[in-house]
Amino acid sequence: MRFTYLRERPDLAPLVARWIWDEWRHLLTQQTLEEFTEWFRGSERGSGLPTTMVLLVDEMPVGTVSLECADMDIRPDLSPWLASLYVEPAQRGRGYGQALVRAAEVEARALAIPELFLYTPGQEHFYAALGWQFVGTSSYRAEPVTIMSRSLG
Repeated sequence: MRFTYLRERPDLAPLVARWIWDEWRHLLTQQTLEEFTEWFRGSERGSGLPTTMVLLVDEMPVGTVSLECADMDIRPDLSPWLASLYVEPAQRGRGYGQALVRAAEVEARALAIPELFLYTPGQEHFYAALGWQFVGTSSYRAEPVTIMSRSLG
């Protein structure tokens, strides 16, 4: 198991964009997968924010996580964000999600980020078990979500 930055493996951008699109297209601002993939490729994703990491197991991509400056346009007061945590369904239950969250936290600390935020439509117990704190609830793009934070200090 190892992590790589998407900037180091740009060949993985279409796959990672597809994972995120398929899972959360109803929460994204882009109208098509092509628009989203172009937006996703458009940043260096690994030189500060935003950044995207991909988890490789036996050199096969199994999951991803990102750090974003903004992830919830109705909460511009909160920044930066842990976003797009995804593990392929066949790979779930092996601790990869937790490993991705921890890797993102390490990256955020290296960037001197004192606090991260996230929103989740139903996985608040997963994040709470990793030390994330409840901030509030909201409706985002017609979906109920829980907003959480994690102090990294």
